[in-house]
Amino acid sequence: MGSGSNSDGALGLEDKKKYHTFTSIPVNDVRTVAMGNSFTLVMKNNGSVWATGWNAYGQLGVGDMTAKDRFTATNLTADVSVIAAGGEHSLALKKDGTVWGAGYGYVGALGSNAPSAENPSFVQIFSGAKAIAAGAEHSLILKTDGTVYASGGSGFGQTGTGNTGEVKTFTQVVESSGTPLRDVAEIFAGYYRSFALKTDGTLWAAGDNSYRQLVPGNDNNCPKFVKIASGVKSVSVGRTHSLILKTDGTIQTLGYVNPFDQLGGNSTIEVKVNDTHTYDYITYLRLYDRSKTAELRYYDQNIVTGGSAYTIKVKPGTYSLELKLKNATSSTTHTFTVSDNGKVTVLYEWVSPTVGYRWTITSSK
Repeated sequence: MGSGSNSDGALGLEDKKKYHTFTSIPVNDVRTVAMGNSFTLVMKNNGSVWATGWNAYGQLGVGDMTAKDRFTATNLTADVSVIAAGGEHSLALKKDGTVWGAGYGYVGALGSNAPSAENPSFVQIFSGAKAIAAGAEHSLILKTDGTVYASGGSGFGQTGTGNTGEVKTFTQVVESSGTPLRDVAEIFAGYYRSFALKTDGTLWAAGDNSYRQLVPGNDNNCPKFVKIASGVKSVSVGRTHSLILKTDGTIQTLGYVNPFDQLGGNSTIEVKVNDTHTYDYITYLRLYDRSKTAELRYYDQNIVTGGSAYTIKVKPGTYSLELKLKNATSSTTHTFTVSDNGKVTVLYEWVSPTVGYRWTITSSK
């Protein structure tokens, strides 16, 4: 069954209407499904692959580059065990360990063995593989020996090879120390991120960290794999956030999310500036949960002297608020609790030549 946007026929319902409720899709004997950017792959129980939706680069693998609005057979008719859909490319892993790819190859997502930058049929691109994963512009392959290889766009370092450009051949990924990443049991790919779960339960990640969806302490991207968690069972990867399932059954949240539905309540956070000395101003705010592991909201907002206070409506709770002043070399973070129907005011002000600047936090009802 499927629901949602269908402008390119990605639901395979033989039309391009939006569907607001789950609707039965006329394709049978399906074992697994993979969704890309406005296209869908299915693998049937007989190991064949079928596809529908957007097909500008041949990512459906059906032999042409024309969009489809019904599931159409690809040239992979048997023996496929795993499928993965990227932004504009598709991957399939066969039982013999060979990896096959279709679609967009301009930035290297299909490696150097693809015959063209646009591949309308599946072509073999790798061998000796155990698992595959596809991001927006990159691909990951886990080999049977526990090592990982990556190829494709790496502007955020998402290939984990240390490269921040285009990686056009499958290259072994490395840890932050520069040594090859080994003993990997599973791999996962997000939009511009990559994850590797080792056999010892440690989780390693590379790529886009602009919303702290990899490393909570900073927003620097990670061009090599860094260890981010232990005791991990699995990972689910969104575009700007990551969910980590621990072996004890708890879930760790990283990135730009609202995990506890904390926004839009009856309490208020108010931010003001009163600088009559140099007229400095706040350039952005980041609101986090109390542990500063989950970013609830990013506000690209200039807050100036004499202007209105900037307000954020929240539910009662404890928050961390990071603020960046225009002339400051680093940001400042304040942690406080907002009561039910209460207000917390964060004020940056110039006091006097003797005192200088100060931050003041006040609570009121």
